[in-house]
Amino acid sequence: MTIRGMSLLLGLGWLLAVSLPAQETTFLSVQKPDQSWYYIDATGKTRLAGPYLAADDFTDGLGRVALSPSVTEFINEQGKVVFELPVPFSQTAGFSEGLAWFVQGGRMGFVNTTGQQAIPPHFLAEPDRSQQANEPYLPVFFTNGLAPAREVMTVGWLRNDGTWVKSPVQKVHVDGDPLAAVFTPLMPFSEGMAAFSNGQAFGYLNTDGQTVISPAYDYARPFSEGLALVRQGLSWGFIDQKGNWVLSAQYREARDFHGGRAVVDLKDGWALIDRTGKVITRGWKDLALAEDLNAKLTSDPLYVYEGKEGKKGLIDSNGQLLGPASWDQIYAFVDNHALVVKDKLLGLVNRKGQITIPAEWADLGYERDGLIAFSHNKKWGWLNPQGKIVIPASWVWAGDFQAGYAPVFDGRAGGLVDHSGKLVVKPIYQEIGNLVDGYRIMKLNAKYGFLKADGQVAIPAVYDEVKDFQNGKAWVAQDGRVFLINTQGHRLDSQSWDSVALAKPGQPVLTASGGKMGFINTKGEWAVPPVWDRALGFADGKGLVARREGNSARWFYTDNTGKLLFADKPWTPFSLFHDDRAFVVLGRDDDGLHLGIIDAQGNLLAQGFRLTLGGFSEGVAAVAFDDGTWGYINTSGKRLFPGKSWKRTYPFRDGLSTAEDAGKYGYVDKTGDWVIPARFDHAGLFSGGLAWVEEAGHQEYIDKTGKVVWTQR
Repeated sequence: MTIRGMSLLLGLGWLLAVSLPAQETTFLSVQKPDQSWYYIDATGKTRLAGPYLAADDFTDGLGRVALSPSVTEFINEQGKVVFELPVPFSQTAGFSEGLAWFVQGGRMGFVNTTGQQAIPPHFLAEPDRSQQANEPYLPVFFTNGLAPAREVMTVGWLRNDGTWVKSPVQKVHVDGDPLAAVFTPLMPFSEGMAAFSNGQAFGYLNTDGQTVISPAYDYARPFSEGLALVRQGLSWGFIDQKGNWVLSAQYREARDFHGGRAVVDLKDGWALIDRTGKVITRGWKDLALAEDLNAKLTSDPLYVYEGKEGKKGLIDSNGQLLGPASWDQIYAFVDNHALVVKDKLLGLVNRKGQITIPAEWADLGYERDGLIAFSHNKKWGWLNPQGKIVIPASWVWAGDFQAGYAPVFDGRAGGLVDHSGKLVVKPIYQEIGNLVDGYRIMKLNAKYGFLKADGQVAIPAVYDEVKDFQNGKAWVAQDGRVFLINTQGHRLDSQSWDSVALAKPGQPVLTASGGKMGFINTKGEWAVPPVWDRALGFADGKGLVARREGNSARWFYTDNTGKLLFADKPWTPFSLFHDDRAFVVLGRDDDGLHLGIIDAQGNLLAQGFRLTLGGFSEGVAAVAFDDGTWGYINTSGKRLFPGKSWKRTYPFRDGLSTAEDAGKYGYVDKTGDWVIPARFDHAGLFSGGLAWVEEAGHQEYIDKTGKVVWTQR
């Protein structure tokens, strides 16, 4: 089936596994079931039987092996030890450009192929904080005669003759990669300027790369409405595009200007200020913009305020309250309405704060095509904008109207109805999607195709997997290959890829080709060339990618042009961004990882977590805390529902979260209470009001009350 706003067609993002490419080598290292190692050649024939405690592929004619825990040996193709290093295998690496990295006493150096120290161990070894490896340090390799390195207070590169090249502030490319960005990342441009760091402070440069505001701030955000939010010490303030203070660093926290207003944190709570710093309203427990930042903002934005009792209400940009704080939750405005929640029931309010649809519906959508989908007594129908039922609730699930038609699901299959509620496409499809770019995805007889807006077949169901059309093009998979088609179903060109992982519309597309991963745009052009060994995709405008370094991988965040982000921070990425938040690895110990939360600018907001499943969703993340219990946190890292814990928790979808208790699964709401008790053997996440579960050997779909609406037979 298909859910409102998205389609559960491709599981976890349609990312197919891509094996890491082997280095150019003569013999390859292979691990036996007993954990010992040996070598084979390119034909698979055993060449050196070993066994070795550890082994790495041959490079520059030598293989790196361990015969004991504290010594690393380099052997030739006959298995003879050419030289050894008195350091553990995990603190050495294979050869690159004739030199091999090693660490002694926390300092790194390099040896040549005869075992002589070509570069003594003088430079700081980089600790490995990644979650993908258990090694103490990150290996370093030479590329085009340069290797990144650190001294105590500076960063730069080593030449292969041992001379030191200090890192300049400007970007330096080595083998196509901006290595300087590892230490001095640039932020996205906004209003013709971008913030940058010289390693000690932040400033701004223009699109010509010239410094226009000298580095003087502890942190800096992009410009918005001619002002930029910067931090000095523990306080935030605003500067103009000449670097002059407009509002001095005086706020504990602050958010960007929108519509001539900004939200700031004062001593007595959150406040709304104008460009002169005049306080318009203050003293709120919380205050946040009630607008969709992905849409065009109104010139007179509204805000959600939270009173002392924890209830929420609306306030305009002049500080005028639009009714009392009486709601449990208020979601962002879409067009002229916002969803509100009270006592677990949903309604709609307009921009005057007036109730247009009372909060009396179990589930509710926004107005689409003149009608609003609603759920009542476990069935779906549609209301008009005045709240009158125009199509009675008779469907197991119903979607939004688009171009005069809406998808429906009768418990067995999906079809389409028109504005009168008449069934115009009989329920024959296993899946039927929302209208995107003029077409709907459908599934018939285990294959995928596309329907026109009115339900006529546009492209027959012949594909193994598909994605929605964007700008007249759609990604499809057939017989193990991925390629683009047009609206007539014709393949656009002969090029295809091993795998594609699609992001939200307008964001780069993760693609594997030739054993490397990169990102392409919807024209099939490389936005980020395929230079990465691993990648997880894009979310919130940031990608998560990794480069192989020896036996481990080093992970980075990148923007949609391939620039590295936050690589000078004392953490390594752990998850994709969601809700402008991401989890990062701060360190590890015998019990596992230590995780923290960062915001979209890379600021560390909170720590004290061991693991997360799915990151943030609907403003909440499911996490394992340092004490070993599972629960939930908000986007500030604050623990929700103190005193409650579960064996494991999962992301929120449709206002409910799957949770495990005593080996069974159920669902909790955003008060932390069980809505559907833990009785299932397995359980999925809710989407469009339904969730897949398995109980007593039966696979079923349930609604948000726990009632079974479909059972597999």
